Amino acid sequence: MLLRIRRPDQWYLAGALLILLAVSFLSYLEWSAYQRSGPQVQHSRAVLEKVEQVLSYTKDAETGQRGFVLTGNAEYRQVYDQAIAALPSELSSLRALIADKAALRTQVATLEGLISEKLAELKETVDLRQNEGFQAALDVVETNRGKHTMDDIRKIGADLRNDIYTSLQQDIRERQEQESRTRLTSVLGGVVLFVFLLLATFDISRATAERDRLIVDLQAANDRTTASRDLLHTTLTSIGDAVIATDNAGRVTFMNAVAEQLTGWKQTEAAGRPLQNVFAIVNEESREATPNPAMKALRDGAITGLANHTVLVSRDGSERPIDDSAAPIRNTYGKVIGAVLVFRDISERRYTEEQTRRLNRALVRTNQDLQQFSYAASHDLKEPLRTVATCLQLALRNYSGKVLDGEAAQLMEVAVAGAQRMHALVEALLEYSRAGEVAESMIEPVPVDRVVGDAVTNLQSAIAETNASVSFGQLPVVTANPLHLAQVFQNLISNALKYRSNQPPRIAVSALEQEQNWLFTVEDNGIGIRPEYQAQIFGIFKRLHGNEYPGTGIGLAICKKIVDRHGGSIWVESEPGKGSRFSFTLPRTAGDSLTTRSSAALGDRA
Repeated sequence: MLLRIRRPDQWYLAGALLILLAVSFLSYLEWSAYQRSGPQVQHSRAVLEKVEQVLSYTKDAETGQRGFVLTGNAEYRQVYDQAIAALPSELSSLRALIADKAALRTQVATLEGLISEKLAELKETVDLRQNEGFQAALDVVETNRGKHTMDDIRKIGADLRNDIYTSLQQDIRERQEQESRTRLTSVLGGVVLFVFLLLATFDISRATAERDRLIVDLQAANDRTTASRDLLHTTLTSIGDAVIATDNAGRVTFMNAVAEQLTGWKQTEAAGRPLQNVFAIVNEESREATPNPAMKALRDGAITGLANHTVLVSRDGSERPIDDSAAPIRNTYGKVIGAVLVFRDISERRYTEEQTRRLNRALVRTNQDLQQFSYAASHDLKEPLRTVATCLQLALRNYSGKVLDGEAAQLMEVAVAGAQRMHALVEALLEYSRAGEVAESMIEPVPVDRVVGDAVTNLQSAIAETNASVSFGQLPVVTANPLHLAQVFQNLISNALKYRSNQPPRIAVSALEQEQNWLFTVEDNGIGIRPEYQAQIFGIFKRLHGNEYPGTGIGLAICKKIVDRHGGSIWVESEPGKGSRFSFTLPRTAGDSLTTRSSAALGDRA
């Protein structure tokens, strides 16, 4: 009987095949787990990079705002605008990346709210600097509201980076552990090792390609940084104000041509010297040394302005009054690495201001002299006119028909009327001069419906005599001189009663709220005014009807003067025979409002 000879090679081959299959299967499982962890790591890195980009653009916006507020230069405004334009897209991308991360969503929402608050503060200071000037923007910056917000942004950003980095490190550790297990498994079989080498080669090739790309990007970023630095240097060199920059120890690192001219120091001579040696300032009055604002900016890390009455002592001993400000220079981490000082020679401005003050004082004296002359002339003219009129009336009464014939008596009556009219004109002139007195203490909130009601009451006899009616609807509360405002309405309503047609006067007073003014209208059904006379009726002593209607021709001139002094304007719209509509404006203030009741027609009497 023949024995079957066992062939172990077959078993070995089978066992090896089984082992190979097992190793291959295990390697496949580890390799699959390794592959699945890759996207998570890449995702964490992408989130981290996006957070860095958001914080970077926020810092760029703050840097651009600081530069624009400091210098008013459009280049800084461009940096600010570019950062503001980029932030919404970056924040949107960040929200998309962490959509499935509940903890990160809360932190990102907090960060986004702080950034919105910061951008609002930056926009406010940039708009103030653009529209109202440096000091208005500086007042907002000095509240430190923006600094506190930026500190919160940095803290939230740091916490967010730490959380993402911690998650990234955990993912990387898990990936490394899986890689180690894969390597351990790969030693069990050449096929697993071969696959591992292929994967490793593939991963290295990909990393090499990524490294090459990063090198190209880094070079491009360095080129952009160099170009920006060169542009900034050119800008500071060409700027009209003097600029000096220092390091964090207060040593001079940069001076533009204007600074060299004002200080008497050259850039090459001043470089490395303490700022106090190059920028020597003293108080103009006490001659004592003035604290250097740049050193204060380095010490406090905040923008600092120069005290008033400061003069710069040049290297040759000459002095110039200056105005300046200093701000800290911070690196990307917020650390103060120097200061920039911007100043200008204000000799010409000081001279202009002094000339303006001198001219204003002269104008005040002239106005006071004119006012005193008006009062004195009016007072001195009234008394002799009263005497003339009285004497003429006595002579007319005592000698008419006795010594004086009819023609002489008539001449005496004309002389008396002339003296009385002259007296009325002097009184009107005095009233006109007083109409311009609108001192700050005389201004107060005035309910216009009450003013119109008082005017109607004062004119009650004329209203009843002409069977007139005066109506007004809802009228506002305005800030004005109550006596002068009442005078305006009384003059306009009185004119409507005086220049009436054959119909009973119908007078309507109304108000319309505009964007910056209140528009008041007094409309009547009187005889109207021809277009060629509508502009001249507001002139002093301008009368269109001679002696046909009583008056001095100064009422509308007084109205115009009062409205002008209150910052408004007055005009008329009219057609002959179709009545007139007098309109005037008064500026609105924050406290102005419409009255809560609507007044019915007043003075409608038989």
